[in-house]
Amino acid sequence: MNMLHTVQSALATSLLHSLWQVALLTLLAASVLALLQRHSAATRHAVAMAFLLLMAAAPVATFAWLLGQPAVAEGMPAANPAWSALVVSPALDIAASRAITAPDWLPWLWCAGVLAMAARLLGGWWVVRTLDRQDFSSLPAHWLQRTDRLRRRLGIRRPVVVRLLQRLDLPCTARAWRPVVWLPLSILTRLDPDQIEALIAHELAHIRRLDWIWNGLQCAVEALLFYHPGMWWLSRRIRQERENACDDLAVSVCGDAIVLAEALATLEHHRLPTPALALSATGGPLMKRVARLLSYDPAAPSPPRLRWAIPMGVIAAVCSGALLAAQLQSPQSTTAAQPPATVTSVEHHTPAPPPPPPAPPAPPAPWSGAVPPVPSAPPAPPAPPAPPAPTTSAAYQSALRSVQADAGVIGVVGSPVRAVDSGHDIWIGDDRADLRFAVAGPKATALVHVQSELQGDTWTVLTLEISGY
Repeated sequence: MNMLHTVQSALATSLLHSLWQVALLTLLAASVLALLQRHSAATRHAVAMAFLLLMAAAPVATFAWLLGQPAVAEGMPAANPAWSALVVSPALDIAASRAITAPDWLPWLWCAGVLAMAARLLGGWWVVRTLDRQDFSSLPAHWLQRTDRLRRRLGIRRPVVVRLLQRLDLPCTARAWRPVVWLPLSILTRLDPDQIEALIAHELAHIRRLDWIWNGLQCAVEALLFYHPGMWWLSRRIRQERENACDDLAVSVCGDAIVLAEALATLEHHRLPTPALALSATGGPLMKRVARLLSYDPAAPSPPRLRWAIPMGVIAAVCSGALLAAQLQSPQSTTAAQPPATVTSVEHHTPAPPPPPPAPPAPPAPWSGAVPPVPSAPPAPPAPPAPPAPTTSAAYQSALRSVQADAGVIGVVGSPVRAVDSGHDIWIGDDRADLRFAVAGPKATALVHVQSELQGDTWTVLTLEISGY
């Protein structure tokens, strides 16, 4: 069999095994990231990138191993217990006597998808080159000084070029060794100076973390594993954690998370698609980033939980790969695996005597009557229902409405006012209530203390105090 058919067979088998390999790595990555919710976004980004690279390495290692086996030409991997446990699904129970014959059109379909993804990346690269060739303006002298100060505080030793473009809506950055930051000329008049500084710090954070290199590797893995939903879930998670990590760095040098959140919210009104190879301050789920910055905590868990559709899609991919592999077995190899019939001579053969009948079972021992049987205990009564939560009581709801309408509270935290934590101190009696809980608005977060009294059928607020802001 020629070399082309050998490579085609190995590639098709590797793609088939990548279904369960990437699915297994996706579930493992989701579990590890869930355990790292209290760690920094930079840590979660590094762990997620490691799993993404493992997803790309698994089918590549399988392909290299299959090419080195002499039986790959017949579509049957040779038996190797040490490696088969990693590249062959245990659910299929594939041994040396059984073969997986993947369809011949599978590698061609995969190549077509990779070419389509490569064309998408080429379009992003062309957009970046177009930005590089546009006429630009330099930053004013005082902004150059502030940018250089931010660069030194972030520990960036390479020179960074900052350009103002007329035909640009959002700031973005590209390249790792000769980095450049593009800023729209309109932000100098559309945003406050502190907001502009926060956006520049975010773009410099991408350069500090070498995110352009990690983003390029991520785009390459997306092109190779475009067919797997688990990879796309992890890739979205990586981009979200990358932006969160840059937000944390920007806040660490600027010192005000609310300023960065306001700048991102302003840019959202002018949001346009960003080239795949460029890094923008508005990447990722922007509104979740704004909410995370308003309640800023670098170790706060920001990623969305694994929804039920994602594990269902991964399980479906695994099951489809198992069924496809089982249905596409070579019937010739199954027939050849059957042992040949043994010819036994019957000449001068004396039949063996029949086996003796089995012994009858021993009768049960009679009860001596010394100890009477213990009756079974009656079932335990059901547990009483749990009391209703304090936040569902009429006293709490009346107090919350009064807080939301209070002018002093609105002046401190802004409008609309919402309760963010009701677990500080809540006491509700028959006709009096003493409530302490946290509220938040667009401006800040504060603690309120409300004392209420039941007058007739209505709870009336006696005192309302605000503190802790």
